[in-house]
Amino acid sequence: MRIRQLDLLRYGHFTDAIIALPAGKPDLQMLLGENEAGKSTAMNGVEDLLFGIPANSSRNFLHDYNAMRVSALLEKGGDTLKVRRRKGNKDTLLGDDDMPIPSGEGALAPFLAGADRRFYTRMFSLDHERLRQGGKEILQAQDDVGQMLFSASAGIMGLRETLKAMEAEADALWASRRAAHRKYFQAEDRLKAAEASMRENVVTTSKWQLLKSAFETSNDAYGAIESEIELKSAELRKLNRIRFKGQEYDFSEASLQTAVQSLSDVVPFPARLFRADVRRRIGSV
Repeated sequence: MRIRQLDLLRYGHFTDAIIALPAGKPDLQMLLGENEAGKSTAMNGVEDLLFGIPANSSRNFLHDYNAMRVSALLEKGGDTLKVRRRKGNKDTLLGDDDMPIPSGEGALAPFLAGADRRFYTRMFSLDHERLRQGGKEILQAQDDVGQMLFSASAGIMGLRETLKAMEAEADALWASRRAAHRKYFQAEDRLKAAEASMRENVVTTSKWQLLKSAFETSNDAYGAIESEIELKSAELRKLNRIRFKGQEYDFSEASLQTAVQSLSDVVPFPARLFRADVRRRIGSV
């Protein structure tokens, strides 16, 4: 089967767009366009024409579901078939007059040669996402056939063992289920411990003000005690001088009697004058 013409009548952002694909030698057609020009839309249009527009199609951003139409002129050998497709649950394959074809999907059977949508998309409708998904399915096959084919074609030996080693390494780093041996959760625990320690040692503004007030109070008390120590020290030094001077005199009764007798007769002074003289002498020390 080949497609001679693809008509994106009301499909995606296209309206009455006609893509002619005449036969040539070699019979190879290439569509070029900038990003978002509609290359993927055209490829999906062929797929939806042949196998039906999905119920959740995303190609209705310009035309309503009921108005969506895609058409094509198909060739196989000397036979041709002009059909169009609407979105719906039954009788969606239409003729060029927009009426259902009596034979229904059977009209396409000779052109599809038994291919279903899954086969067609894998063989003839590959985009980036489908290539990635197909490669993933090959590598995740239950047996080794797909991996052996891939390894042989790419020249890679021991692919399965390498993948297992990488998966084990990735599992040791992180997985959705928490485990003590996984490095991510070990690092997370260390981070949480560090954050808790930081919170405990952070000095808040209120705590800093409290400590500052306590320091100033203690500093004032320290200054008062220093001043009192100076006063007491000065008083102690004075008392020590008095005691040192007092040691030069013998004020015992016997000594005083001897001193008086050595003076023979003297003019007696009133006792109050004597005490005043003693206090004056002591005060001058």
